[in-house]
Amino acid sequence: MKKVFSIASLVVGVIGLGVFFEPVLEIICGVGGLVLSILGKDKNAGMVMDGIRSWGRNVAWLNIIWVCLEFGLKFAGIELF
Repeated sequence: MKKVFSIASLVVGVIGLGVFFEPVLEIICGVGGLVLSILGKDKNAGMVMDGIRSWGRNVAWLNIIWVCLEFGLKFAGIELF
């Protein structure tokens, strides 16, 4: 079951990165990816599964950072596209 959470954390994070300019969905995917990566933590996991979970966590954080940057730029009056 923890393998499923690890893989899901990466999938949810990638979906969040693919949903540009939908901040609510990006935040949901970012937080969801973080939660799934925590649920997928397994001290007996192999190197591959541990790597997948780690990438899922990193991509989830990237989603959250991107949304914060996007909001910050909009607040400063800078439109990205």
